[in-house]
Amino acid sequence: MEVDIAAQAATAAELLENAAYENGGLENVFARVAETLGGRMFHLYNYTNIVAPELIVAPEAVGIYHDYIDRGWHQHDTYSHRAAAVVRHGHVVSDTDFLSSNTRARDPFYQDFCPSWGIGGFVASTFDLCGQNWSFTLMTREGAPPTVRDKQALQILAPAANRACFLAASLRDARTIGFANGIEKAGKSALVLDHNGKVTLITPSAMALLGEALAIQNNCLKSDIPENARLLNEITAAAKSRHQRLLRNFLLVREAARAILVMPIYSYDRMIDGLPGSRLVLMLLDLERRNAPLMDHLKLCFDLSSREAQLAVLLAQGQPLHECAAVLDVTQNTIRQMMKSVSSKTNTHSQVELTALLRGL
Repeated sequence: MEVDIAAQAATAAELLENAAYENGGLENVFARVAETLGGRMFHLYNYTNIVAPELIVAPEAVGIYHDYIDRGWHQHDTYSHRAAAVVRHGHVVSDTDFLSSNTRARDPFYQDFCPSWGIGGFVASTFDLCGQNWSFTLMTREGAPPTVRDKQALQILAPAANRACFLAASLRDARTIGFANGIEKAGKSALVLDHNGKVTLITPSAMALLGEALAIQNNCLKSDIPENARLLNEITAAAKSRHQRLLRNFLLVREAARAILVMPIYSYDRMIDGLPGSRLVLMLLDLERRNAPLMDHLKLCFDLSSREAQLAVLLAQGQPLHECAAVLDVTQNTIRQMMKSVSSKTNTHSQVELTALLRGL
C-alpha cells in the first residue's frame, strides 16, 4: 500500500502545532514527528549561530549519536569530513552531496554502523524556523533506505514547524504580558526580555526607575556604571541562551542616590534557543524609595514570614543559634528548620552569603 506523504506530513504538522501550547512542548515533540514520518529522530540542529549551535539529540538516539561521533568522524570517511566542515563553517549541503546512497552502502563504517543500530539510513532536511536555519535528521527503519518520499515529507513539514514556532511565541508572550501586569498591580515593577536579550515589555513603574544605574538603549539593558553593566550583561546572556545560567537569583544595581534590586523571577528555560518570544521576566524594586525597615524588604523581596525575616537579621548580625532561639522563644531545632527555609527562599548557602545580601539591602 502506497504511503500518503501529504497526510503523513499533515499529521506530523498537527503534532507540532498542538505542542506549541505547552511550555517546552516543541522541543519534546520532534521525536514523535519522526515516528509519524516513518522513522526515528536522530537530531535537530541549529546552524545559524555556528559559535554555539543548538543541537537536540533524541533521547533514544543519544547512544547512536555518540557512537557516530566516536567512530564515524574518522580520517577516511568522506561524509564525516564534510559534516565536520558544516560545523566549522555553517555551510549546509544536501545529504546526496555528501555521499551517494550506493557509495555509503559500500563504506565499511556504514556497513557495520547501520545494522548494529537497526538503521536503514539517514535523511535530512534543512528548513527555516523563525529566521533561523535548522536541519532535521531522520533515521529510517532497518530495511527501509531513505527515499525521495522521505525528503518530500520533511519538506512539507517545514512550513508547519515554522507556524508552530510562531504560535508558541505568541502564546508565551500573551501569558508573559499578563504575568508582568500582575506584578505591577501587586505594587512592584517588571520588565521582560526576549530570545535576543531585548526588552519587549516594561511596566510604567519600572519605566520610572530608569536612570544612570539602569537604562534601556536600543531595547537593551545598559548602565553607565561598569559593575552594573557587567551584572546586566549576565541577565542578557541568560535570556539569549538556556545554557547560560544566572549565578544568583538577585542582582543589585546602584547609583549615587538609588539602589535597585533586579530579580529574575521566571524563565522559559526549556525553550529551544533561536525561537522567538519572551524568555525572562524580571522584577524590579527601588530599595531607596520605599523607606521601609530591613525586615519589610526581606518579606517583600523573598516572601519571608515575619519570624523568618527576624531570624535572617539576627544571623546577619552574627548571633549564634542559641541566642536566635532565645530571642524568638523557640528551640534550636526549630531555628535550624527556619534557617533551611530562609536559605531556600533567598538562595543563600551560608551565613556569610546571607550577611552579604542583607548588607546590600
